[in-house]
Amino acid sequence: MKPEQFQKIKELFQAALEQEPEQRAAFLDQACQGDDSLRQELNSLLASHQQEDGFLETALLAAEPRKLKTGQRVGPYEVEREIGQGGMGVVYLAQDDRLDRRVALKALAPALVIQPKQIERLRLEARAAASLSHPAIATVYALEELEGNLYIASEYVEGETLRAQLEEGPLPPAAVLDVAVEIAAGLAAAHAQGVVHRDLKPENIVRSQQGRLKILDFGLALVAETEPGQERLTEPGTLLGTPAYMSPEQLQDQPVDFRCDLFAFGVLLYELSSGDHPFEGTTTVSTIAKILESEPRPLTRLRQEAPQLEQIILECLQKNPEDRPSSTQALLERLEELRRNIPRGSSQQVVMSSVHSQPIQQRLSLFWWVLHQTLVLVLYGLMIFSVWKVKEWALGGWALFVFFGVFACVAVNGTLRTHLLFTSRFNPGAIQGEMRRVSPWIRPVDWLFSALLVISALAVSFDHHVVGGLLAAVAIGYVVVFLVVEPATVKAVFSDQDPSDG
Repeated sequence: MKPEQFQKIKELFQAALEQEPEQRAAFLDQACQGDDSLRQELNSLLASHQQEDGFLETALLAAEPRKLKTGQRVGPYEVEREIGQGGMGVVYLAQDDRLDRRVALKALAPALVIQPKQIERLRLEARAAASLSHPAIATVYALEELEGNLYIASEYVEGETLRAQLEEGPLPPAAVLDVAVEIAAGLAAAHAQGVVHRDLKPENIVRSQQGRLKILDFGLALVAETEPGQERLTEPGTLLGTPAYMSPEQLQDQPVDFRCDLFAFGVLLYELSSGDHPFEGTTTVSTIAKILESEPRPLTRLRQEAPQLEQIILECLQKNPEDRPSSTQALLERLEELRRNIPRGSSQQVVMSSVHSQPIQQRLSLFWWVLHQTLVLVLYGLMIFSVWKVKEWALGGWALFVFFGVFACVAVNGTLRTHLLFTSRFNPGAIQGEMRRVSPWIRPVDWLFSALLVISALAVSFDHHVVGGLLAAVAIGYVVVFLVVEPATVKAVFSDQDPSDG
């Protein structure tokens, strides 16, 4: 929801509260003027207000900071492109000329820096975040005031966010635990120093090209233990962050500590296990209402396969902070013990987990392997037509024999390669065994196919020299492909696979 939309909703909501209860419906009909989505938001907001003592009455969204353009310079930083945004600001990929490195440059929302005391408070929290040093936490470099605006420069982690992984569907328990342990280790390190993230969500967790998970955006973390009377970062009633991952105490503008991160952590694990958000609503306000009022649906599949993991997730999702795990370190130890003892599942599950956690380079190699198999199938299909023309030009029984030979090669090799593509997509745990099993069939057929193309080329080279040359070139090129290119793609994707296979 954009800030101006939320501001309009807030104003209408406050105006509706001033009406007599029996007059509110008529007031909303006139104010919304047929805008069903606006009316739905206001109805949900009013219902939540009646049940929750009006906690949303003063909720605000920060105004967006000014937009930066590609190539624009801000102090020592040159902006390359926008890479993300949220309630606390917009993030850009930028080049730091001082140290010749790329950084994630976050332009902070103006609502965070209205008062000098807020700026000082922000500096304190940024320094605390910069002191964190852990492999699962992206490093915070600096908080800088440039051209009248505040920016946080952090380590740029190139990779895929956890959101992309969630879009691929739920993971098996073993894979969920692998992710959970990495994230919990980073949170435990931060919480041990009194630093709370407050905006943990899939977009703020990236798997680096080395295959490690990293938590981003600790630059706006909260120092949990503050001195009495210390200035708050935000005004009371201000909602900053992503409501769908906020704990009930955050949404109600109550004091928070590390346990608000555990709630968001529970939401993440629930999504990874089921593919669904535990409190998903049709609107932002309805999602907030569900977080405050509803219990998540049972994780039926997880309950059958890993009941202890379901118990941990549901503990993290407790609405009362006192009912959540008492410390992040203790939670991490429980997750590590469970990971050691949980059955790793079928070979399919293990390989699917490893595919999800592969570095981007290896996943790109998998793409090239799939593309290679697809192009070979297309080549085989095209050659049927070419050899059919050869049969028409070169009269004689031998030409028909060559055509049927090529057709047989296409049928055998096409079927086997299609089988490998299907296995890699739907049964990845069996792919290497299948590659070894079909390799004794594929390679001889490749040789026979190439030989028949050479024979066809020789047969028509005098009368149809262009076609003959093309057939000869395809035959030679294909020999190079299955002797050199294909083993290289196989080795890049399946490192423990014999390059001669497949």
